[in-house]
Amino acid sequence: MYDNFSFQERKKIFFWFLDKLLRDGKLKLAKYGKFLSGSIDEQLQSFYAAFPETEEQLIDQFWFFDEGCPGGAVWVLKDGAVEWT
Repeated sequence: MYDNFSFQERKKIFFWFLDKLLRDGKLKLAKYGKFLSGSIDEQLQSFYAAFPETEEQLIDQFWFFDEGCPGGAVWVLKDGAVEWT
């Protein structure tokens, strides 16, 4: 299904969803057990700047688990509790 979209298109969709989830309060970003500081725009910019240039780099480096990834996802549940990933 995703083969119909280029890596750059999927990257754009990923950042659109990341932005929406952060602004809707459904997701927070954290690293080493602490929420990232800065505005949502600043957090998104740090992710965008660190994001791999190619799909191969994304997959080969396990980027989301790599030290180069600025943070991980913390889901905000309906009751306000958080679910760390």
